[in-house]
This record gives sequence, C-alpha cells and structure tokens, in this order.
Amino acid sequence: MHRIAGYGKYEIATGLYGFYNGDAANSIPRTIIEDDWLNALQEEIAECIEVQGTTLGTAAETVANMTQLNDAIGQSWASWEYLGAGTITELEGRNASVAYTGDGIYTITWDNDFADVNYCVLATAGYTDSTATALIAFVTDIAVGSCVVRVKNDSGAYAHVSNMRVNVRATGTMA
Repeated sequence: MHRIAGYGKYEIATGLYGFYNGDAANSIPRTIIEDDWLNALQEEIAECIEVQGTTLGTAAETVANMTQLNDAIGQSWASWEYLGAGTITELEGRNASVAYTGDGIYTITWDNDFADVNYCVLATAGYTDSTATALIAFVTDIAVGSCVVRVKNDSGAYAHVSNMRVNVRATGTMA
C-alpha cells in the first residue's frame, strides 16, 4: 500500500499526501488518480480476501452481494435489549442471532462459523436509562458456531432487567 503520489496530490499533513477536488478559481488542480495507486489498493484488498481461501467475485455481482472483504475481515456483531419475561429485541447485527437462554444468559449463534475457537469476542452491557449501577458482560462457552454471553449486575447476580442493552462483537478467521 502507498499514498497517492500523482499530479495534484494534496499535502494533508507534513509529508503525507492525499486527494484534493481542486479549486478552479485559484488554479489548484484536482488530484489525478494513477493506475499504480489503484492497482496497489486493489491488490491489498484482494489479498485480504484470497488469504482466506475465497475466490474473488466478478464485476457482474450486484452491490448487495459484494461482501467478500467484510467476510474476510471476519467481523460479526449483535446488539439487543432485554424487554423482560425472557423477551429480547434484536436491534442490529451481522452474521449473528441471539437467543435468551436464562436470566442474564444469552446464546449467540453465528450464521457463518468461525474457522476455529481462536477468535476474539467483546461483550458490553449497560442500562438504556439513567440507572447508575454497573453491569458486567462476559463471554463463555466459545465454539466455532456460537458463544454464550452472561450479564451480571454489580452485586454479582445475573442481570435480567427490562432496561438493559447488550452488545457483542467478534473478530476472527471465518470458516
């Protein structure tokens, strides 16, 4: 990877060059994007995808199906609110679904498995209102296709209050 070096490059910081739209009124040219820069960018991205064993897609693919880079980076996430009585509302996510499995315990199932259990999972929990007590989220039972998130309050009891939001993000090599 390298920074743009073509005609009209713009110094964005001392010794660092970027792109500029130009300023015709002051005769400042637009940055010319050169083929070597685009080829370097293409190959950096392609390497991320191909190192995972994935064959690059074609130009005929629709935008909705162009997820190869995101899949290669291997990120999955889920965000949900606990509504009480064992009910959750999934707010957003990618490659993940959430199931309530008991007070303060949630099973995250990955739509696409990770290659092995050596992926990183981060879980956070908090209240959606001004409740001042702390919540502690931690991950257990990590498998290639799932993990368990447990949420406890500051007293050490499993938390299952209706104003609680939980977020989980996982990063690793996808199968």
